[in-house]
Amino acid sequence: VTQEGDLFRVTVNEQYLLYGKPRSWKYSVEFDPKTHKVRCECNMFRSRGIICCHCLAVLFYYGVDT
Repeated sequence: VTQEGDLFRVTVNEQYLLYGKPRSWKYSVEFDPKTHKVRCECNMFRSRGIICCHCLAVLFYYGVDT
């Protein structure tokens, strides 16, 4: 976690199996603790209108439930 002004930049490490082989990928998520706005570099919300699991993980970590 790094802080840039009012924003926190959180690195989310996603681990999964692909054809039985372990894979991992890192995503950078920006989080504003004052407004609870999040933005992930995977752009799932922007492209499909679905909040990604990376943003959900950050919101859960910081206790945001609404």
